[in-house]
Amino acid sequence: FDKEYLSLPDELLNLTMINHQRYFPMKLEIDNKLTNNFLFVANNFDNKNLITKGNEKVIDARLSDAKFFWDKNKKQSLVKQVTKLNSIVFYQKLGSLYDKTQRVRQLSSVIADSIGANKADTEIAASISKSDLVSDLVGEYPELQGIIGSYFAIEQGFSKEISDAIQNHYLPLGPTGIVPKEKISISIAIADKIDNLVGFFGIDEKPTSSKDPFALRRACLGILRLITENRINISIKEILNNSKNLYISQNFNLTNEKIIEDLFEFFIERFRVNLKDKGARLDVVNSILQNNRLDDFYLLYKNINELSKCFKKPQGRDSISIFKRSKNILDTSITKDDEFFGNPENILFKHPVEDEILNKLNEIRDYFTTPSRLRDNNKTVSLLSELKPMTDNFFDNVKVNDDNQQVRNNRLELLTLLCKTFEKFTDFSKLDGS
Repeated sequence: FDKEYLSLPDELLNLTMINHQRYFPMKLEIDNKLTNNFLFVANNFDNKNLITKGNEKVIDARLSDAKFFWDKNKKQSLVKQVTKLNSIVFYQKLGSLYDKTQRVRQLSSVIADSIGANKADTEIAASISKSDLVSDLVGEYPELQGIIGSYFAIEQGFSKEISDAIQNHYLPLGPTGIVPKEKISISIAIADKIDNLVGFFGIDEKPTSSKDPFALRRACLGILRLITENRINISIKEILNNSKNLYISQNFNLTNEKIIEDLFEFFIERFRVNLKDKGARLDVVNSILQNNRLDDFYLLYKNINELSKCFKKPQGRDSISIFKRSKNILDTSITKDDEFFGNPENILFKHPVEDEILNKLNEIRDYFTTPSRLRDNNKTVSLLSELKPMTDNFFDNVKVNDDNQQVRNNRLELLTLLCKTFEKFTDFSKLDGS
């Protein structure tokens, strides 16, 4: 084909040749750049070169149209195209793409502030992130949404970071798709997906076991990957609330009064599935996620990875053993009429080891006043495991269910305190100790 078409974006050339015509594009071995040659396969002889000429004529017509649209659209200001998004419905109950773009602009600015991205550039990129959807090129080649917008932005003098964000805010496209690493791209990618989730959950258009027409599971997984793979500490609930308020400020009627709770549970379940698919240790996953209200998913991810390693070590196995032995004693000793709160009185202690255990538990509980994000998991597990010789001594030499009712109850209070202390760290009842 004519060399003039090599001025078109490679993605546009490839899409035309591969998807539309089933051709093989050719690249130069030296610099890996596309050439104006292509291959095709025919199942009969072409003595008069008619098949070749016919294919060259077809590709010339297609690329001529593409170049016409390219030359026309690249000059149309992305900023001025934004208002045209009013004519494209995002979803009937959730407004137009213009409405969505304004929400994403404001939400991505909040996220940018949290992760240290340039707020001004983030807002600019978010504002024009959907502008290419009104272009003739994307109308003809919808697969190039974002990609074409990125090229338009470069042509119109926007920075590389802003141009990249227009393309990258759709990423990742699947469980193994590329995750953007630039902070502006990350901010808009998260905001765009959060807006989808809050909107559709807000009007009770949730995924079912068999249907997910708005790809909300993929959006949720994409957010989790953006957060964990970029090691971002951010509050999901805070972002969800911000998004909800933006819908309300635009006077949209979100009928689901439990949007945030429903979405948080949705995130937890997608997170669990994602970790399972990655081969994470399930007892540790269940232990941490069982009753955890922490909404910093990178911290959760980090804790799961660290604790999986910790519980393989002798100290980890010891800490599980201490809890399980104590919990078993409690379960077999407590009757339905008993009620224990974990408040032992040292005046009722009869054996020195009881004081030792209480002192150690108080030391551990003091350590737990440190915010969880600042704690060292190895140190925590090591601290818990230091109870092992004391509890072994206790169970071997102390009669828990003492004949004296007060002494019995006090010892059960001590074991209740021990179990509660361990459970402040994670749900040890879910751990298998292997």
